[in-house]
Amino acid sequence: MAKMDYTYVNAEKYCAPGAAVPANKLGAGDAGSLRAAVAEELAARQAELAEIGGLGGSYKLDHLCAFHKFLFGNVFDWAGEVRDVDMSDPRFVKAADLVKEAELVFLRMENEDYFKGLEIPDMADRMAYYTREIDRLHPFVYGTKETLFVFFKQVLGRMRYNVAYENVPADAWDEARDAGLSGDLSKYMGIYEIIITKIPREKKKKD
Repeated sequence: MAKMDYTYVNAEKYCAPGAAVPANKLGAGDAGSLRAAVAEELAARQAELAEIGGLGGSYKLDHLCAFHKFLFGNVFDWAGEVRDVDMSDPRFVKAADLVKEAELVFLRMENEDYFKGLEIPDMADRMAYYTREIDRLHPFVYGTKETLFVFFKQVLGRMRYNVAYENVPADAWDEARDAGLSGDLSKYMGIYEIIITKIPREKKKKD
């Protein structure tokens, strides 16, 4: 299995000279401090997202970008913008092809009616496929995974399904992502079969 490489080619526009992480508004200069600061910011933004009932939109690339801007607008100046630099790992889409490839991915999802009417095993299959496709696009220099999570939570939430990404260990997700990029979706499917659950309807109270 190929090892994931999340480094970028000619990414100086995103990083201060000599910095190990993207330039950010939080003052974090290394990966550990950036992770900690982002985790705190994300918790606040996700709570706000739940309070306002999500973000309206097209469920296409521009909508995904809106989620990224909402989550990371207080962290990066370029929040909500797709990357314009290539990734070192050749399994990821080239920056020049990203928007065109994304249009095709989201059009396929729309043509499948966003999984409406599927039972959980079939839904897990399609979620595995589209998760891998968005992974392959990797639209954002930082925060693609977190943006994907809130995007798909809203997609499935409209059909009264929950996706408990918070229950997936980070190493298990990383293994599934690496396998998916190499063509094996079985790990993603196994995860989704467990974390997708039907949200029960509240029973009406009798007078």
